[in-house]
Amino acid sequence: MPKVEINGQTYDAIVDESLLAVARKHKAHIGYACGGNGLCQTCEVIVESGMEALSPMNDVEKAWLTAEKQKNGHRLACQCTFVADKPVKLITRAERARQVFNRAFKEQPKEPSKHPQGYVGEFFTWLGMETLSHLSAVPFVTVNVIQRVAEGKLTLQAVSDTINAANERFPEINQIVTEITGSIPKAVGDLGKGLEPVMNSAGELFKNIGNAVSSTDLNKTLEPVVNGVSSVVKGVTDAVSKVIGGATPSASSAQPDVTPVKVEVKKG
Repeated sequence: MPKVEINGQTYDAIVDESLLAVARKHKAHIGYACGGNGLCQTCEVIVESGMEALSPMNDVEKAWLTAEKQKNGHRLACQCTFVADKPVKLITRAERARQVFNRAFKEQPKEPSKHPQGYVGEFFTWLGMETLSHLSAVPFVTVNVIQRVAEGKLTLQAVSDTINAANERFPEINQIVTEITGSIPKAVGDLGKGLEPVMNSAGELFKNIGNAVSSTDLNKTLEPVVNGVSSVVKGVTDAVSKVIGGATPSASSAQPDVTPVKVEVKKG
């Protein structure tokens, strides 16, 4: 019987059983918002050891995971199953997010971060990269879903699975949200102190820009630009009128009166 370590806790598994099935059976922390149909990526995990005990990566995983993530051992727990009686060690993406967040806003480790902006910068960099990886996967996932529907591999049962998963996980999700919202005030306070010099500099910058604008005569500079835009608008409306009316617009047509506009900038 294979063993799987999820976020430091070890559980029994069965050959041919999916990682998600093991997690759900033992109430381990792996997400499954879509009910295990490969539609949400909340069950993403990072396999630290024992990849040879798991099934090869399938098309659903390849659609969701970037080449870099595939290289670094990321898998979708709902798609990979045990194929050998060997131990597997993994960490969930949710746990990785918790670790990165805590280092930035709670723990304040003694060892300095390698990131130029410290652990706070490390957190926002991680968050940004995760967001980009999700967005980049959307076209591939869409094609994969269409293919699975056409082949009969994805049916309306996915809707029922999603509803059941939401009902099953609601208490856990509610607890997570409560913990996060409770941490936000302190995190925002600490972040605000760190950003105070930046905000002061930004305020001084905008003040200087305002002074520069007020001391510059922008009327002559902007007038050709605005008049040029007006000419473009007039050309577009004329073209539209020709298409709709089938003739050159006449004086009686409902044609907007587009005239040159002058921009007046009052000096402060």
